Amino acid sequence: MTQHFHRLDAEADRDFLARGETDPFTGVAFRPTNVVVQAADGTVLLRETWEALGESYGGSSETRAWEGASGDGAAARPPVLGAGIGAAAAAASAGASGATVPPSAPVRPPVVKPAVPKAPRGYMPPPAEPEPEKGRSWLIPLLSVIGVALLLVVAFLVVSQLADDPEPAPVVEEIVEDSSPEAVAIAAGEIEGTLGEGDVEVNGRYEDRFTFVADSSGRVLTFALASGDFRPDLVVVGPDGQRYEAEASGGEGESVRIDNLRGPGRFQLLVTSREPGGEGAYTLRIRQETPIRTLSANNQTVNAVLGQRSEVVDGFYRDTYEFRAEADREYTLALASTAFEIVPTLTRGTTKIAPQNGGFVFTPEEDGRYRLVVTSREKGKRGAYTVNLKAGPKVEEPAVEAPRVRGLIPNAAPARDSVRAGEQVTYTFTGQVGDRVRVDTRALGFAPSIVLVGPDGRRMPGTTTNERASVNETLATAGTYRVVVSSGEASGPFQISMEKTEAPRAADIPRMPGIDTPREAPRSTGQDGNQEYQPQPLRNQRP
Repeated sequence: MTQHFHRLDAEADRDFLARGETDPFTGVAFRPTNVVVQAADGTVLLRETWEALGESYGGSSETRAWEGASGDGAAARPPVLGAGIGAAAAAASAGASGATVPPSAPVRPPVVKPAVPKAPRGYMPPPAEPEPEKGRSWLIPLLSVIGVALLLVVAFLVVSQLADDPEPAPVVEEIVEDSSPEAVAIAAGEIEGTLGEGDVEVNGRYEDRFTFVADSSGRVLTFALASGDFRPDLVVVGPDGQRYEAEASGGEGESVRIDNLRGPGRFQLLVTSREPGGEGAYTLRIRQETPIRTLSANNQTVNAVLGQRSEVVDGFYRDTYEFRAEADREYTLALASTAFEIVPTLTRGTTKIAPQNGGFVFTPEEDGRYRLVVTSREKGKRGAYTVNLKAGPKVEEPAVEAPRVRGLIPNAAPARDSVRAGEQVTYTFTGQVGDRVRVDTRALGFAPSIVLVGPDGRRMPGTTTNERASVNETLATAGTYRVVVSSGEASGPFQISMEKTEAPRAADIPRMPGIDTPREAPRSTGQDGNQEYQPQPLRNQRP
C-alpha cells in the first residue's frame, strides 16, 4: 500500500507551516523536516502518530498524496478537479490538509434550445426578455463555488476544534534532523576526541563540532568538557538558537561545563581551546538526568505546576522530590490539586509507603532519604498543585527506672529475666569502634522487642520472629551502649545473651624486635665514667 510520506520543507510548505498546524493527537506543532502523512479525509498527522495508530485513522487505512508545493519528498500535484460541487470539495480538502489547490476554470454548461412549436395564424408572441451578457455568465458559478468552499472550511474548523483535546497527551519521540556536513551527530555518554592539525581553524583556534538531539522526556542535560593538554572551551547553541557559554568547573581551567538545559530539539556543540593554538586530547561528556527537587519538613506549602518542567514517561507528566526524615518522628505529607487527580508514590529505597487519603502519615524507624513522585491518573493531564511536608516532635525515649538497668556480660551464658506489660528492661555494655555484637532474646508466651542504642543516641532496632528477637551490628562509635527489651502489652519471662567479637587493638599487632620497637640511644661518658661526653668545638687548623 502506498504510504504517501512527506517531509515538510521550510520554503515549499511555508504557507502550511505559517498556520501553526499541530498533530491532532499529540498537539505537537509541525515544523520543517517533520515527516507527515495525509489521511484519506485530509487530516495531517506525524508519521510517528500514523504508525502508533497502526497505520489506520478514523477506521480507514487509506492515505492521500501531499498536495502542497513540491518539497523534499513531496508527491506530484494531483490533476485539477472539475467545476461545481467537485471543485468545492477539492477546495475544502485542500484547506483541511494545509495544501493549496489552484481554482479550476469555470465551465459553463451547454445551452440546449427547446423545440418551439409553430405559432397559429394571427398569434403575436410576447416581447422576448433581453439575453444576459455573455461576458458575465461565469460569475454566478464562481460565487457558488466560493460560498460552498467557505462553508465547508468553517464546518471543518468547528469540528476540529470540538474534537481536539484541550490537553493533548505528549509523545516522547526522538527528533531526527540532518546534521550539517561539518558536525558529527553524537549520543549521550562520553566521547574522546583530539584537537589539532586537520580540524577546522578559526582565529587561530582548532574546533570540533558536534550535534546532539534531545527528546521531549524533560530530562535535564549537562554538557562537560575536560582536557589535560590545553585549556578547553565549550559553546552550546540550543534548538531555539540561544547561545550558552561554558563555565569553569575544575582547577587551572582544565574542565568546563554547561548544565540545566532541556529538550526537545537539536543542540549544536563547539569544542575549542581558550588560547590560540591549543591542541591535544579531550573528553566530552553528555548526561541526561531526571530532575529532582528537594523538600523541607518545615510545614511550608510548595506551589508547583505539573507539566511545566516535568519529566514525561509513557505520556504521563512526573515531578520528583526528595527529603530526609529522622527516626522516631511523625511526618505528614499532604498534596492537593483542583486541576487533576493526583497519584503520589512515596518510597524509601525499594520500600513503598502506603498512602492515606491522598497523602502520607508515617514514622520512620531510622534516619533515611525518601523520594516522592507526583503524577496524574489520566495521561497527559497537567496543572497546578501543592505539596506540604510537616515533621512532628521527636519521640523521647521513656525514662528507665535505675533498678531495671543491668550490665550485659558478653560471651557468657544467657541471663534470665522478666518484663511486665508496658515496661522496658535496659542492659548496658561498653564497645570500641569495629566491634561486632549480636544480642539475642528468647521469651516465653510473647513476642519481645529489642533496640540497641549507641553512645550518640542512634537507635538500631532489631528483628522479631515469633518469640525471639535479635540485633546484629558493627559498632561505629566507642562508648557505652544500651540494649532495651520490651514486651508491649504482654508480660512474662525471657532470657538474653550477647556475642561480641572485638576489633583488633594496637597492642594485639605483633612487632619485630629492632624494627617496630624504638631503641634507646647509648649515652656517652667522659674519661672518669661519670659525666656525659661534651662535644668539643672544631678549631681552625689553618696556620
